[in-house]
Amino acid sequence: GLVGSLTTVYGFFVGPLIDKLGCRNSLVLGSVLSLVSRIAVGVTTGRLVLWVMAFVVMPIGGCLMIPVMTLAVKGHTNQQNRGFAFGLFYSVMNVGALGSGLMVDALTLMMKEEKYLGLSANRWVFMVGGMCSAATLLICVFF
Repeated sequence: GLVGSLTTVYGFFVGPLIDKLGCRNSLVLGSVLSLVSRIAVGVTTGRLVLWVMAFVVMPIGGCLMIPVMTLAVKGHTNQQNRGFAFGLFYSVMNVGALGSGLMVDALTLMMKEEKYLGLSANRWVFMVGGMCSAATLLICVFF
């Protein structure tokens, strides 16, 4: 969709920032931006906040993380284990993509038209995404 396309477009512009920050700091910054944008989209009622978070902050957070993880795998492997490492990396990414689709379906089917803590199922999708970003942030900071 549009967020994925914007992630690619913004990626061309943040490449020099990634080079300057390095892998770890880029992942930390990307995790923070993803966390803030996903939680904001989940709770906001303001249209401007929604648009800025969804179409500026969230894609920039993504382009500071997705290609940087690939760089990190390349940088922390050698010729002998690189093929296995990339295979494992992409397998985990695909399992995550499958899991996220199942999570969206489960939230939508379980909640139907109900609200939990005042939030609809669609908003909870972003809140769970924010929780995943928080977990990523903790991993990036402490490991």
